[in-house]
Amino acid sequence: MALEKGPVHVIQRNRPRYVILSEESYQRLAAGVEVRGRLWRRLLEDDATPVAPRSREDLDRELQSEREGWSG
Repeated sequence: MALEKGPVHVIQRNRPRYVILSEESYQRLAAGVEVRGRLWRRLLEDDATPVAPRSREDLDRELQSEREGWSG
């Protein structure tokens, strides 16, 4: 099946019209959108609220947690 090789691009009237994804690819894409949304909300909220300084280890831990969410 074509989806086993990746997304299928549907062309209509010589223009890209649709992209068909496998369920797994869609879930990864949707999870990435959700993670980015959470990150932006945190950044905007944190900007308005002063916080205590964090250690390098705490920051590294938070970044690693965010990165793990990106890979799905």
